[in-house]
Amino acid sequence: MSFFSKSLYRDVAGNWKGLCFTYLLIVLALSIAPDMVRLHARVTDFIVEEAPKVVSQVPTITISEGQASIKEPVPYTINAPWSKQPFAVIDTSDRPPAMENIKATVILTKTKLAVRGDASDLRSLDLARLHNLVIDGNLISRWLEVFKDYFIFAVYIFALFFAFLYYLVQVMLCASIGMLFSRMFNLELSARALIRLSVIAFTPPILLQTAHAVLEVEFPFGSVITFVLATCYLYFAVGSCSEKTVSRTV
Repeated sequence: MSFFSKSLYRDVAGNWKGLCFTYLLIVLALSIAPDMVRLHARVTDFIVEEAPKVVSQVPTITISEGQASIKEPVPYTINAPWSKQPFAVIDTSDRPPAMENIKATVILTKTKLAVRGDASDLRSLDLARLHNLVIDGNLISRWLEVFKDYFIFAVYIFALFFAFLYYLVQVMLCASIGMLFSRMFNLELSARALIRLSVIAFTPPILLQTAHAVLEVEFPFGSVITFVLATCYLYFAVGSCSEKTVSRTV
């Protein structure tokens, strides 16, 4: 009804209570679900099809009192089919090259583990706190299985949290514009009523974004278009309220 119903917007402004933030949270929870399903499918496919090609190359790594070692000759290289450069290099010798000079995503030396984000971003972890740990392909496979089954829940919660914060700011900005619309229509709408109307006005553009996600159709400038459409719907909502006197609500 948020797409067309003037009576809905009049009811929201005059009779609904609160700020409709719970409603916004529910709408966003439903709207990001298709992206989460697609992300889970892609990660699952990668773990099932591609990850074993790398995991099968992992030797048995023993970490004892903060020092790593393997039985294979070093430097030991692990390659990935999706990269021309080595995925990982293990050099547990007493004098390995400087990590900055090793072209690999993952670098393991006798005392440190490093992961390269890009050419200039290299983050390392000191192994000193690890006293007794054995890592092999089977253990990594079990870790990946657990990650595959549960990571999406954590990602979903974080995505929902940040989406809610983002749209909360958008709603407040839209509501402030709604004050101008109220003056244009000679209405006295409370701040709470304008916030509620703004939340409902965001429903059509959010659903439009969801439809694009479900159909896997690109939505260029989606954020801008969403805000502009919501502002237009808020204008429609305030105009709808002008057709019938709306009392100041708390």
